[in-house]
Amino acid sequence: MASSWQYALPTRIVFGRGSFSRLAEELARLGRRGLIVSYQPPNPLEDLVDHLTRQLKVLGLESTCFGGLSDEPDVLKIAEAMERLRAFRADWVLGLGGGSVLDTAKLIGWLTASQKPASALVPQNIAEAKLRQQGRERSGEECFSPAKSPSLPVVAVPTTAGSGSEVTEVAVIRCSITASEGQDTEKQLPVKWTVSHPGLRPALAVIDPSVLDRASPELLWRGVADALAQAIEAYLSRAAGDLTNLFAAEAVRLIGESLPALQTARSGAGDQRAVVENSVFEKLSLAAMLAGLALNGAGVTVAHAMAHGLGAVLGWPHAAAVAVASPVCLRWNAAANASRILELRDRAGWGHRASSSGNRATPALKPPEPAGESPEGFVEEIAGVWRQAAKLACVEIAQPITPELIDRLVQSTEVSSVLGLRLNPRRVTRENLAELFREVLTSVQSPDIT
Repeated sequence: MASSWQYALPTRIVFGRGSFSRLAEELARLGRRGLIVSYQPPNPLEDLVDHLTRQLKVLGLESTCFGGLSDEPDVLKIAEAMERLRAFRADWVLGLGGGSVLDTAKLIGWLTASQKPASALVPQNIAEAKLRQQGRERSGEECFSPAKSPSLPVVAVPTTAGSGSEVTEVAVIRCSITASEGQDTEKQLPVKWTVSHPGLRPALAVIDPSVLDRASPELLWRGVADALAQAIEAYLSRAAGDLTNLFAAEAVRLIGESLPALQTARSGAGDQRAVVENSVFEKLSLAAMLAGLALNGAGVTVAHAMAHGLGAVLGWPHAAAVAVASPVCLRWNAAANASRILELRDRAGWGHRASSSGNRATPALKPPEPAGESPEGFVEEIAGVWRQAAKLACVEIAQPITPELIDRLVQSTEVSSVLGLRLNPRRVTRENLAELFREVLTSVQSPDIT
């Protein structure tokens, strides 16, 4: 853990049930014309977009919607959204959706102001990727210095409780880069490239837990899996500090406290179900935000790095990839970081939660082990949460687990997630990474997930 640290949060946060109804008034302070970024048709959030558009019209504001997203954006989607924004002469950008939507809004707000093309966001080959990762000449960070290119105001409105993108300075783009370095035959390597810069932080985050009421059980569990992984990885990170530890431990506590109710929330009826869900949604929304704040200061580690490789090469949704990779990685890290994991267990109060219907301990949250013992019990309880999310996501491997596939996964991860590998509390070699990928892919074939 880092003995000294610094932290900045320029994002103004508006949190609470009903905050979405006041969103139009917040946008009016930023300008009279705006671009709303959301999902492609049929948009599951269409009613929210329509409601907001009507409110904006009442206030005399104009808006247009870019609804072209289904997963993480690529350069073409970013360029298309930028063209729409410039043609409309927007004063602000609003992201309404999950992490991929918020990332897109952040990128186009930042990039449009810089007058750079979308293609400048990603490297063209491995050599350039290495230069960017090292922060040297031609790096994305240098190209988009905030002093030279202030971002348009970006407003982030999350409709899931997972990524925490509403408070982070990172965004992810799908791309393919040339895998060979000077060879005659060029091969394209799929990569999920992370852009990180203070200019990507939204000006405003509006977090209304009531929007989670429309979420399916699968979406809720996927969000829990991502937020829980981010919090735990940030806590174990080599860059962790006192403040990020507070954020991370509280996020883990809130998620643990919510699990029993989350498991039964959809089985109730009427007012009782609504009360349970309202409480759960508020805790999950807050946990996701806190996990994002922890990530922003401490970063993430090997599980998220591997999830990027799995998502890029196999096309798995991000949260599903995190849910599959995290149990394997946490067990591996626990072998060398038992005291740190036990510390998190105790700070987060994991195991002391009771179900909303009484004081009985639930199967998902067993009492903690005596201090000083192995963290295995805690690790397996956490792994159970990720397995539930992975099972609901129905991930599968459509190809044999060959050395060539493992090598491709390792290469994609090394290109896109150098920092995550370096921040891991246990040193990660190329051989370690390959073995972890083999174990992760083998676990997908287990009855516990399939």
